[in-house]
Amino acid sequence: MVNILINHIPSTLLHLLAGSLIMYSFFGKKTSPFRERVKIFSLGILVLIPDIPKLTGGTIGHSLFVLPLLAFGLAFLVKKITKEPLLKSWVATMITLGLGALFIDLIGNGARPLSPFNGRIVSFTIIQKELWLIFLLLVIFFVTLLYNNKLLLIISLLITGVLLAGKAYSKIELENRLQAKYEEETIHLLVTKPEANLGLYWNFSVVTDQELIKGTSPIWLNDIEINHILDH
Repeated sequence: MVNILINHIPSTLLHLLAGSLIMYSFFGKKTSPFRERVKIFSLGILVLIPDIPKLTGGTIGHSLFVLPLLAFGLAFLVKKITKEPLLKSWVATMITLGLGALFIDLIGNGARPLSPFNGRIVSFTIIQKELWLIFLLLVIFFVTLLYNNKLLLIISLLITGVLLAGKAYSKIELENRLQAKYEEETIHLLVTKPEANLGLYWNFSVVTDQELIKGTSPIWLNDIEINHILDH
């Protein structure tokens, strides 16, 4: 598992930051001393638990059917550390695993949320190891750790959510424009993914009866630039 984490440092860090911030939004208190804040933030490591089955090629850890049960088991540990009621610990752990593990995978490289009954990969890719998102969450993490401003934490997370929603809208809008552009041809495949790291551009591929078209489009603009057209 160590090798997997090293090879996936950006995505692993993103999971950990998201998990830590979500946990603190539930259990952080205005009176929490620094050591207590560190203890609560450390609960973010639980978002890596669903990835353990991947070591043997399994994906059941990201299943919507298994996640509540897994969260219930982990809730006893959360309850012991936070001294909060079991129900609150369970709900907080479910939301942390749901958003910090499953949701990030769904908007990244995809996941199998209906495993083991359906092995289909579901994805709506709007992030790919994007440094801006990691940097933003790092800033929120350290500001919250040092200054313990929970209101600022919640506002910052809401702003982050709005930015991601903006990227989702940009992806949908681009796909609609591409479908309109090639509506006279039969589209067999349409893929849009953000560039890795900065994520300022969409890379897209369109496969029609006659052509394979590849190009780019700025995230926040309507321009479409065709880079390659291959007949087939």
